[in-house]
Amino acid sequence: MMVFSNQLWLVFLSVFAVATAGMAAVAMSLRAEHAMASARRMWTAGATMALAMGIWSVHFIGVLALELPNVASFEVDLAVFSFLAAMASSGCILLVGPHGHRSRWSRLAAPLLASLGMLLTHHWAMLALAVTPRPSPSIGDMLLFVAVAFGFGLL
Repeated sequence: MMVFSNQLWLVFLSVFAVATAGMAAVAMSLRAEHAMASARRMWTAGATMALAMGIWSVHFIGVLALELPNVASFEVDLAVFSFLAAMASSGCILLVGPHGHRSRWSRLAAPLLASLGMLLTHHWAMLALAVTPRPSPSIGDMLLFVAVAFGFGLL
């Protein structure tokens, strides 16, 4: 079992990063509601990118906050996959969710797909940290993560 602690200031920085990105995404998506079609796509794309950067940042700054007993590095390919998962998750939140299709199924599917995307973002961010032994979350931890994220997504 790997024993570690974390740098609290980096944990606070990660929360600040995702909160700031979330506020920027909300502001852009509100602009998108009142824009013409071409501008709406640009505002929505910007909001998706801002939210994805926030989701990705919270995970990677959180990983950097770990004080590990040995030297670690990042595997770039997994870091890129984690960002792509954050983009997909953000797209589900902003495109399929409240500003996109308004059917009951899309209101259920958007938070579920978004929470799965966030789980992949988190999992790949942890795997991108090249340490031995590799972090290995349990199925129960993953299900709890998806359930909590899905619950917040329904709000």
